[in-house]
Amino acid sequence: MEKEELGRAHRLFIVAPESDAVLRSIVEWLKSYRVPIEFVPFVLYADAQGVPRFLQLEGIVTSPEPINENDSWAGHWIFNTNETYARGAYERMFDKNVAAIYGYTNGPANLEGAAANDKIFAYVNRQGLRAIGTVLDPHVRSGSGVFIDDEGNQLPDEYHLGVEWDVVPAERAITAADAASQFGYNLPVRSVFAKLHRGSAATRLEQELRSRTNANTAASQTT
Repeated sequence: MEKEELGRAHRLFIVAPESDAVLRSIVEWLKSYRVPIEFVPFVLYADAQGVPRFLQLEGIVTSPEPINENDSWAGHWIFNTNETYARGAYERMFDKNVAAIYGYTNGPANLEGAAANDKIFAYVNRQGLRAIGTVLDPHVRSGSGVFIDDEGNQLPDEYHLGVEWDVVPAERAITAADAASQFGYNLPVRSVFAKLHRGSAATRLEQELRSRTNANTAASQTT
């Protein structure tokens, strides 16, 4: 390997408790300067006797984005709808026009940072990008009615970000594989809420997703 190629594929991972909001903000600041770094949060759950039973780790499964000084962030975010313990939660988010999280020890922090009119891609596990939304209110607020378990119980610490969603049917979703092969973007599909830093590719993804929502609307009007 040529000397000048060494180190170009290096990537940093910081593994820390989800509650470490200060560390997360430092990582985001470094990423804004194109440092190849990721924050990998974990949450440790215990049973009624206080014995640790389950470790939830938000893994990073993507490769580093190539650095391109001419391709800046264009106001796009990706949001993982996460219905691990609340089946159908993403459908309730779309109905209520919110992006929602629950159960984090740092409260609403994982949904903070967006501005009004920023664009959000909703990623649904095993489906792909199912909706493109516009942020209506950047203030994250306490909410309810999205994360309901199989027994009908409200899961704790739910928070909402107001988003106007345009939704496509599951069969027209853009999968992570399609995003990589057709648009050249390896989506950070395991992140809770993250910026899509490659603005030109994210804009193409937005245009394609909107065309699929428009096609779905037109088809419904003719039936």
